[in-house]
Amino acid sequence: VLLDKTATLTEGKPQVVAFEGGEDSKRIAYALETKLDHPLSRCIAEYCGEGENAEEVEYLTGLGAHGYVNGKEYFLGNDRLMKEKGLPFAAWEERFAALSAAGCTVLMLADRERILALFALADTLKEGSREAVQELKGLGCTVRMLTGDNQKVAAHIAEEAGIGGEVFAEVLPEDKWRAVEACRRENASLPKRERRGVAMTGDGINDSPALKAADVGFAMGNGTDVAIESADVVLVGGDVRAVPRAIALSRRTMRIVKENLFWAFFYNCIGIPLAAGVFAFAGVT
Repeated sequence: VLLDKTATLTEGKPQVVAFEGGEDSKRIAYALETKLDHPLSRCIAEYCGEGENAEEVEYLTGLGAHGYVNGKEYFLGNDRLMKEKGLPFAAWEERFAALSAAGCTVLMLADRERILALFALADTLKEGSREAVQELKGLGCTVRMLTGDNQKVAAHIAEEAGIGGEVFAEVLPEDKWRAVEACRRENASLPKRERRGVAMTGDGINDSPALKAADVGFAMGNGTDVAIESADVVLVGGDVRAVPRAIALSRRTMRIVKENLFWAFFYNCIGIPLAAGVFAFAGVT
């Protein structure tokens, strides 16, 4: 069972818990993030409150945002974006590592020359997430988490949820589909008696290819319409504890189907010959 992190295991409502930078940085960050529809963008825009007007803002998938404020170019995103743009990251590395180890998602604002500010965002586990993971393990399922966060943040959240080291971190949207395919290949390599299905649980547009690729796709009922259309099972209310309940229910259903088939064959094997007169020689008709 693959579980997406944001809005599946966690509330999907991150809060800015630490900020390092000036008021001008807040105004620039607001200008960029208010143009985007992403949980982290909405969180930063709400925290900053107000600011400038940005132009040509674009979302860089899995990295952050890029745009122009008052004619000047800015980037707001994760460490991969900063490194990709060749910005001097060393001065912020220790702080970045400490916040990441504490489970924070760290985003930085930069211009073409240097990093200007740092935002640390934290998301909380949903009530019942840890319980759901334990129930899945109790059903004999292998549980893995998918997240775009870096390894340290992913490890912290996975530990909180009781998943342990079974984590796909720093995944881009297309990597979620690849993770499902990797699990399917791993499953196919096992002896036939040990093979199991691969399930994916998610809520967003970027989860839909993975939901379709899985043997069973579980969509959170409070997720996007695209995710719901792509899934096989919709969890009404968005409670992740419904995943182990659905699996347990399906197993009970299949057991009853097999029992019904057994008894149907059993009484037909006796009843049909009886009706055909096979036992007439013994006076049984």
